Amino acid sequence: MRKIYLDYAATTPLKSPVLKEMTKKFEIFGNPSSVHSLGQEAMKILDISRETAAKILKTDFRGIIFTGTATEADNLALRGAVARFFETNRRDSMIPPQIIISAGEHEAVRKTAEALSEEGIEVTVLPIYQNGKAKPEDLRKAITERTAIVSIIHTSNETGSVNEIKAFAEIVREKREEMRRRIDKDHHYPLLHTDAVQGFGTSQIDFDTLGADMITLSAHKIGGPKGIGILAINKEFTQSTKTKIIKPIITGGDQESGFRAGTENIALAAGFVKALEIAGDSREKKKKHLAEIKIALWRGIKEIFPEAEINGELEESSPHILNVCFENRTSESLVTKLDIEGVMISAGSACKARSIEVSKVITAMHNKKRASESVRFSFGEETTLREIGETLKILGSIK
Repeated sequence: MRKIYLDYAATTPLKSPVLKEMTKKFEIFGNPSSVHSLGQEAMKILDISRETAAKILKTDFRGIIFTGTATEADNLALRGAVARFFETNRRDSMIPPQIIISAGEHEAVRKTAEALSEEGIEVTVLPIYQNGKAKPEDLRKAITERTAIVSIIHTSNETGSVNEIKAFAEIVREKREEMRRRIDKDHHYPLLHTDAVQGFGTSQIDFDTLGADMITLSAHKIGGPKGIGILAINKEFTQSTKTKIIKPIITGGDQESGFRAGTENIALAAGFVKALEIAGDSREKKKKHLAEIKIALWRGIKEIFPEAEINGELEESSPHILNVCFENRTSESLVTKLDIEGVMISAGSACKARSIEVSKVITAMHNKKRASESVRFSFGEETTLREIGETLKILGSIK
């Protein structure tokens, strides 16, 4: 049976140039922290990867932190900011800092915020609306002088909805400047973090474009290897700030400018950066192809299931994700039936430990019933219109 893969938001195939790049680097086994020639050869590769990533994201060399996963990068941003906020605001040590997230966040952010809430941190959750987006005006009402960090997802991993990160960044910067005038010219909070894992392949992601203070990226969402992420920090905080804005959550050695201890995987870093280069170079061509795929699938679904509704928006969202509610058909039954026929889709985020759970994002946008009847189709450069046609035939046969 021919398999049709429509779950690119979960992970993407490893690109051949990326594999080739990594294969060469695996041969260099030296520890980048060693002072001998083999160690320095490894460090050179790591430095080149870091420099290239910094150039792509428009930040400083020291602003690129390689992590084990994007989930770790999100944890480092939130937990690290809260811990450093406590240290630099000892006069108010009895008053807990605040974290602000949206109801549309990936589990890596949402569950980290929930865990911090259990530790006594105040967590404010901004609503998302039927278009799947949070509103900047809601942040303006919620932000306070105790806000340590705001985390707003760039592109929803479930609906493809794209938030206006620059608008959120302006509000955060205004509050930070106010705090600097009132308290201390070296005050660094609040910070704005964005999980841009799903956005890099279809949107321009860099600090000049978004205005964020920290950005999370993942290699395996753009044709790179699994097991490596990046937390990037705006050069404003790497070039002029004496005190680091976040504390490490993994301690030990001084790797990654002291932000993340542990021997670096130079092959995965090189592969990640190669994937970033390829994704950036092919972005516009890819967007056009994905939009054609998405519209073709949606039109076909509406012909077969006139009652079907999109969760989010068709065009004002990422072209690689289509989330659809099939009324009175459960997500689990649709995913299972399509899988039996060789079509691989998802009921939402891939980070749910192999179980099909009702999406909290769709629930926040609509309600639990609608969430239980919704599935996600997601596409890549390799997806063809022929595959979409075959998928529609299968959908028609299981109606």
